[in-house]
Amino acid sequence: MKENDFVTEELKDTRFMCARDRDHLMSLPFEYDLCHFRNMSRRDVRWVNAKDMYTLMYIRAASLDAM
Repeated sequence: MKENDFVTEELKDTRFMCARDRDHLMSLPFEYDLCHFRNMSRRDVRWVNAKDMYTLMYIRAASLDAM
């Protein structure tokens, strides 16, 4: 199967960047990466901190895996 065989209504640039209508029907509540980070770290992201950026990346990967 080639990538262009699967057609979606989403643009590739915005895919997996935000919740969509009906995502709650997958029995997995959606929460933004930033909210997960704040809940875990109890602080805001330091955008220039590489550790914070990796943490956000891992949070997104875990959220996508869960879906």
